[in-house]
Amino acid sequence: MQAYTNSESRLQKSEDTKRQEFTYRQAVGALNYLMLGTRPDIPYSIGYLSRSLEKPPEEDVVRVKRVFGYIAGTTNFAITYHATSAIRVMEC
Repeated sequence: MQAYTNSESRLQKSEDTKRQEFTYRQAVGALNYLMLGTRPDIPYSIGYLSRSLEKPPEEDVVRVKRVFGYIAGTTNFAITYHATSAIRVMEC
């Protein structure tokens, strides 16, 4: 039995794969934006996830979801700056 092959046909990426990559890229971009202004606790994770923007493996897609879960679970985390009464000015 001979398998049917069409020499004219070419393998193409499915739209699902393209959409998944685009969604992954969007998710990492959103995390990066969030990190820059308000979340200094996630830069290592975002840097790691940014390495595979072109063709993210399934494990990285799961990791992105975990980072979003971490952010959702830690919305009460905050950076607090306290003003001091004494300002020290150093002169050179």
